Amino acid sequence: MYSGIEYRVSGRILLNIFPNKPRSTKEKNIDNSFIFNELDYINNMRNRIAHH
Repeated sequence: MYSGIEYRVSGRILLNIFPNKPRSTKEKNIDNSFIFNELDYINNMRNRIAHH
C-alpha cells in the first residue's frame, strides 16, 4: 500500500494512520517510501522468525 502506484491511488492519505511518526528533516525524508521500507524490514524479520 505504500509503494508508488498504490500510494498515489489511495489519495496520499495513508501516512495519516501514523500520527506519531517522526517529522521529516533535511537529512531524512519521512514519506511513503520510508514507511514502505520500514514495513518491509518488519515483514522480512517476521518471515525469518516464522520459518525457523
